[in-house]
Amino acid sequence: MGWAYADELMRQGHWVVICDVKDPAPAVAALEARHPDGASRIYGIACDVSDSASVQRMTEFASEKLGTVHFWINNAGINGGRRPFTEVPTKVVEAVVKVNLVGLLLCTHAAIQMMAQQKGVKSHIFQTVGSGVKGGGTPGYACYGATKRGLPQLTDSLVKELTGGVPGYEDVKTPGQARSHPALALLAREAHLPTHPRPGEPTLALALALALALALALALALALALTSPCALPR
Repeated sequence: MGWAYADELMRQGHWVVICDVKDPAPAVAALEARHPDGASRIYGIACDVSDSASVQRMTEFASEKLGTVHFWINNAGINGGRRPFTEVPTKVVEAVVKVNLVGLLLCTHAAIQMMAQQKGVKSHIFQTVGSGVKGGGTPGYACYGATKRGLPQLTDSLVKELTGGVPGYEDVKTPGQARSHPALALLAREAHLPTHPRPGEPTLALALALALALALALALALALALTSPCALPR
């Protein structure tokens, strides 16, 4: 899924940063080969989304390479494998929560702080949804579903905070603005940027295609034959 996000944004002519718990250089090279003649650019950095210091380094890297970040897409996720909840090893439970929920919170926190300092720019954060986001139960994926169920709560809270502030706290105006959305389908409707960059435009868009995340989680996925982090249940 992360690949698809980056590929489509590059097709539209945007500049893109991707990250992965492993070195994303092979993915960068492959995407460059798919878009050799357009105005798009692609950069990559290794990042563990469950670690705040790693997320901060990735955020600074994106700002350095792109100048201005208009779109931020949270996509990292693992599902822990399909099985009864009582048969899921506790280490896998911890990994799923760290990647899917803690990573989401850390990345969104860093993105909002960065976007708030982009003078005169209204930027957008998108959260990739999955099974469990609307409730109703996800048997076999209880832990995964629980982490995805938190997305509407986070999004609703941030929509109110970023537009109306927090009751009892001073509404501090920032140079830039950030908006949070639950799904990428809103991107074209909500974001007011040209589909293709103008010639010489140095700052365009960021697709944070967080394809994997957290080395421990990946190792567990391999050792326990879990579903690929990029093949999330829908």
